[in-house]
Amino acid sequence: MRSLLGIIGLVVFIYVRPHEWIPEIAAIPFLYIFLGLTLVGMGADIAARETTFVVGPQLGWAVMFSTWCALSLLLRIPDQAAGKLPLILICFLLYFLIAHSLQRAKSLMRVTLAIFACGIFVAVACVIQGTSPFECIVIDINNKNGQGHTSRRKCNKEETMTPGEATMECQTGGRANVKYRCERPGLFSTSSIGGGRVRYLGVLQDPNECALATVLAVPFSFAFFERKKSTSRLLLLLATLLLVAAVNIFTKSRGGQLVFGTTMGAYFVRKFGYQRGIMAAGIMVIPAIILGGRGGAEADQSTIDRLEAAAAGIKMMLSAPVFGAGYTQFIEHHHLTAHNAYLLAVGETGFPGMVLFVINVYLAVKIPAVVLRRTLPVGEDMDTAKSLAMALLATFCGICIGIFFLSWTYHYVLWIHFGLSGSLYSVIRARDKKFRVGLSVMELAGIVIGCIVVLMLMTFQIKRKGCW
Repeated sequence: MRSLLGIIGLVVFIYVRPHEWIPEIAAIPFLYIFLGLTLVGMGADIAARETTFVVGPQLGWAVMFSTWCALSLLLRIPDQAAGKLPLILICFLLYFLIAHSLQRAKSLMRVTLAIFACGIFVAVACVIQGTSPFECIVIDINNKNGQGHTSRRKCNKEETMTPGEATMECQTGGRANVKYRCERPGLFSTSSIGGGRVRYLGVLQDPNECALATVLAVPFSFAFFERKKSTSRLLLLLATLLLVAAVNIFTKSRGGQLVFGTTMGAYFVRKFGYQRGIMAAGIMVIPAIILGGRGGAEADQSTIDRLEAAAAGIKMMLSAPVFGAGYTQFIEHHHLTAHNAYLLAVGETGFPGMVLFVINVYLAVKIPAVVLRRTLPVGEDMDTAKSLAMALLATFCGICIGIFFLSWTYHYVLWIHFGLSGSLYSVIRARDKKFRVGLSVMELAGIVIGCIVVLMLMTFQIKRKGCW
């Protein structure tokens, strides 16, 4: 398929971020180049009748959500439309192009292989960073993410020291008018944050987001092993599990550990049943929780901050139930982001926006679930589709939980995975014209009621903790 090169280029650009560590290519607009290549390739495939345009079950809802985001901003702060709207447009295009240009199981497998490889690349970079000794990092004041470069001067970061105390040691022995942090240096001028929590670049520069993105590589390693059970693929699977577990330890991400357990649990439940499957997944995740979890005052303060941000999102919705505070306007009303994709949606785009977002998540889960229950036509491509369906179901089980702790409503990685689910639908439809996945009135009602219940429970918890 002619669109394949552009899609793989998008995946590498978004995950690996080579333009951020190779100065010679920093000015090249790779995002728009690869989007254009994918769009042209998709059009060429359709014109050559090698593929047909299949209207996926998510398409209409994705259009409505993107439109609702645009309306919420245009009605609230129209003068910011030119600068803010490209983000949601790019998210939609990532979903649209992947979902509607890949209609062969082999092509979809190649894209998942690219996502897996990029996730492992990021994981390796994180582990290298996490095993580096603490050094005094010179902060680049022009870098909004707080990245810098190492001064090659060691700093004594002990468990009993706060990040601020360790930083003072760097500042005392450093140059005047230069800001330092005591952190772990990594590849590509990356550095840890918060006293050793590892991270990467770009859209994965937050430790929690980095943990979630690398965990999402795990289901694909299971899929590769299922397609061909060999010693080499078994070793790849085991290495992936160990590497991702290490990332969870070094990021100290509680959400990442929960998602890791959820994705593992999906496979173990399928193989061993609910009770033994959940128990097996829990046992495998325990080391990551013990070695990498945060505790004490730091964890308590993080919980309070998140509850206060959740309260801010609900209050925004209560003050403007239909359109919310406006797309991308959360941080204009609260000093932190929502740290919850569902509450970010309701705060910025109102209750209808939250419902539309949840529908997109629900359909992304439903497509692989229906594929796994359905008897597919005989063929190697359909066997591949079955393996990918299980991987995507496990992936979205983890995503549904992971984005409850992260502001991933408009995150490129999430919308790429929306596209993968839509592509799986296109692959099956290309072989089975009777295959359909939709949203019934009862399911829609259940989503609306579920959103209301979640908001009520969150409000109760926030008030109970005194964070309202």
